[in-house]
Amino acid sequence: MDAGPADAPRTDAAGDAAVPADVQSVGCAMPLGSITLPGTVAPINGITRGASTIASSTCQPNTGGAENVYRLTVTSTTGVIIDTDNPATTFDTVLSIRRTCGDVATSVACDDDGGSTPGNSSVVRTALAPGDYSVIVDGFSSNAGSYVLRARTYEVSANALCASATPLTAAAPVTAQDITRSGGPSTTCVTNGAGQLFYSFTLPANSQATIRATPTGTTPAWTPVVRALDSCAATTCVANATGTSGAVATLALANTSAAPRTFTLSVSATSATATGTFDLSAAVTTVVPTSVCDAAAVLVNGATAVTGNTTTGTARATRCNTTDASNEVFYSVTVPAGQRVSVRAQPQSGGTWRPRVRAAVNCAATTCQGTPALATTDGGEAALNLDNPTQIPRTLIVSVTATTGTGGAFTLASTAAPLSPARTPYYTLSPITGACDDVASGATVAPTGGWTDDSTSAIAALPWTFQFFATPATHFSVASNGFAQLWPSMTGTPSDEFGNVTIPTAGVPNNFVAPFWDDLSPVNAATSLVRTLSIGVAPARRFVIEWTNWQSVSGASSERLTFQAKLFETTGVIELHYCTINPVNVRNTGSLATVGVEDSTGMRGNLVGFEFPGSVATATAFRLTPPTPVP
Repeated sequence: MDAGPADAPRTDAAGDAAVPADVQSVGCAMPLGSITLPGTVAPINGITRGASTIASSTCQPNTGGAENVYRLTVTSTTGVIIDTDNPATTFDTVLSIRRTCGDVATSVACDDDGGSTPGNSSVVRTALAPGDYSVIVDGFSSNAGSYVLRARTYEVSANALCASATPLTAAAPVTAQDITRSGGPSTTCVTNGAGQLFYSFTLPANSQATIRATPTGTTPAWTPVVRALDSCAATTCVANATGTSGAVATLALANTSAAPRTFTLSVSATSATATGTFDLSAAVTTVVPTSVCDAAAVLVNGATAVTGNTTTGTARATRCNTTDASNEVFYSVTVPAGQRVSVRAQPQSGGTWRPRVRAAVNCAATTCQGTPALATTDGGEAALNLDNPTQIPRTLIVSVTATTGTGGAFTLASTAAPLSPARTPYYTLSPITGACDDVASGATVAPTGGWTDDSTSAIAALPWTFQFFATPATHFSVASNGFAQLWPSMTGTPSDEFGNVTIPTAGVPNNFVAPFWDDLSPVNAATSLVRTLSIGVAPARRFVIEWTNWQSVSGASSERLTFQAKLFETTGVIELHYCTINPVNVRNTGSLATVGVEDSTGMRGNLVGFEFPGSVATATAFRLTPPTPVP
């Protein structure tokens, strides 16, 4: 058993493997062998060749090389390290472990280039419960060749698996937790590749908690990370905090409800090679308004300034400017559609400290929204401007800290005013309940060579003439990057522009409907499609365009984005619907996307969302209604 980190020196007791058999790779249909752990496993020499049957993985969307599969049987809970980290590995391998071989969503570990020879070797290190799994040796792009596969175990703590989380209470902290006996890395937030240990913590009603992970031992040199999730199945974090080298990570949580709330906590290092121990504790008090993000006080635009004090905060800032000297206190403010809100923090009379005001999309955000505002003089005012050019009001979290000293009392006020120039949307926007149509029987639309990154279909005829910005549109084209263009004839140059901009903008593309304009790419040729279908009978038909199973260009191949644009005959109404968002993260909900419509001149449009996380969700669709009935 090896309790060391993943890239510790390895010794293979079984010696060299036999010469590999040169057989056709057949993927999941016929595993080449079996591995049983815990136990001694001789190195396996193998060769991949032939056609790929597994086109993607969670850590690398392009695994078009041939793959070999091995059955993995785990007889007791253990840590496993499986790698291709050997000079005899001759190609760029991608290594993964899945519960079900052909289902990328069941992946429990994946690595590309994590070994000591990054161009070729991969290493997965995680904790596994007893059961049957598949180990997949794949190749990046079309890579194939020879490899050496090694499997070994290391000792893990019982709470290396989320399902076996250790209880944490304010009365019973846990001590001497060994970070080297952790399980798999986080996939929810602060995804740095380091293994986690898990804890369950129940926060009483109307209470707040300060969670502290403190490295212990003689001069610890690793940096702790603490995460809070709603459950083991959660795909996003509730909150997270990162310490500094050898120093405590402090996480603030609040429960403002009338019932207890249970969190799943995880602790890891920032480095997968870290070694050391830590103590984990929780201090619980009654909720103090503004002291933690979940207890943010509401700012009312135009109202009398409120009084706050940085000393009531429980923890330092974690999203940006993390070296500020004081704790952070929290407020929420709503930025109306098409307006700018100015938030101003001013130390009270006699205060000589310098305030900083920052914004975040919500309490779960791991980064700041925009650039924080800092007073230019001690005792001066910090003014943060928050713009909302869209047609949807946005509620943000704002916080105040001091850059020197402990801060102190301050006044905080917010005012709202229309953006200049004022926005003049053409369509009336109405949020409605999301309801995607079944377009499985529809026609597939694709470029001649199939969908690739930054590609577009040819111009094709609409089933009827659609009034778009009161102008007849008879044809359409579809771009891989989440928008469709409408044309008055077969003449035009479809755009495949990946760089989204705000609406309206005179530059190309124009005359478009954009349910989700972002830099998207197909998962693979068989999975990612565009379908169209005319539903209903004249004069009340709707034409549906669906992007099926796409992903952001930098996303994991397990991502799935499916969304629709609907064009309604006679009324000229446009609807935007979101069928699948998996996982629900900042990128997949709009942090780099444009949502809306624009006319052929680039001078008129409706901006629904622009580079704002949470702009889209499966439960909500958007209806755009023209100003007058269309004849």
